[in-house]
Amino acid sequence: MDDNDLIGSLVQEFLVDQNYVVLVATDGLKALELAASYERPVDLLLTDLEMPGMSGLELAANLKTIYPALSVLFMSGRAEGPSDETDESFLPKPFGRKTLLHKVRATLR
Repeated sequence: MDDNDLIGSLVQEFLVDQNYVVLVATDGLKALELAASYERPVDLLLTDLEMPGMSGLELAANLKTIYPALSVLFMSGRAEGPSDETDESFLPKPFGRKTLLHKVRATLR
């Protein structure tokens, strides 16, 4: 989830090219609705930390009530990720395709 359409489109393109199924939302409420209506389990949430209406941390907490085994990868233009998360779950912006794919694979392990 990213509120920047360009970033969201690029991330989606990079992941679809690697045969990942990608659900795209531009805000937390849409992401929750999309995940709830999706017929299969959601394995990974890739979200910006700072979003209008609902932060990435809030979205992750809400989705983990539906999918307790959900892996989460936060991204942000800030220098640091959430203090209670490991390095594996944070992707600083800007990032390239190779870095994104590496972080996604590492987070899903």
